[in-house]
Amino acid sequence: MSPARSWIVVPDGLAADDAGRALGEPSFVYRAVLDRVLDESAPGDRILLAPANRFGGEVSEQEAARRYLAERGATAGIVCFEVDDRRYVDTRGNARLLRRHLEEAGEWPLAGGVLVSFHRHLPRAALVFAQEGFAVDSTLPVAPPRFAPETIVGRLWYYRFPVLHAVYEIGARLLSRLRLI
Repeated sequence: MSPARSWIVVPDGLAADDAGRALGEPSFVYRAVLDRVLDESAPGDRILLAPANRFGGEVSEQEAARRYLAERGATAGIVCFEVDDRRYVDTRGNARLLRRHLEEAGEWPLAGGVLVSFHRHLPRAALVFAQEGFAVDSTLPVAPPRFAPETIVGRLWYYRFPVLHAVYEIGARLLSRLRLI
C-alpha cells in the first residue's frame, strides 16, 4: 500500500451565469482539476483546498470545490476552510492562507504533497507555493479533456481564451518571480 498523499489544490475560479454572476459551482477549468484529483486520490489521502474568492457570490471557490468532491464520492479527506479576506485572493494569497491554516493546526511544515492546478496556471502556482515555503514532491498539471469555454466569473475572463491565458500567465509568473504579486 502506498503512503498517504496530500493533494494541494490551487483554485481556478467559479462558473457564472449568462449575466456574469458567480454561481456556487467550480468553473469548467476547476472541475477538470477536481476530477483529476478524484481519479488520483485514495482513501487515507488528504485534499487540501487552498482558500480563495467568492467573486461576489455566496459560495467561495473552496466551498464549491468541497461540495463538488463530496457529491462525487471523494474517498480522501477534504480540508476546506473559510477565510475572512475581503480583498481578492490571488495565487500568493492562496499559498499564504493555506500555510497559515496549517500552522494554526500544527501541521506545518507540510511533509511534501502534490500541487495540482490547471496546466496554464501551474508553473506560477508552483513558483509561488515554493516561495511561500511549501516543499512539494511533485506537480500535476491538468487540462480539460476538451476545452469547452463555458461562462466563468468576469475577473477570470481570460480563461476562456487559451492564448491570452498563456500570455497572462507568462507576465504573472515574471511578476511573481520578482515577488511583485
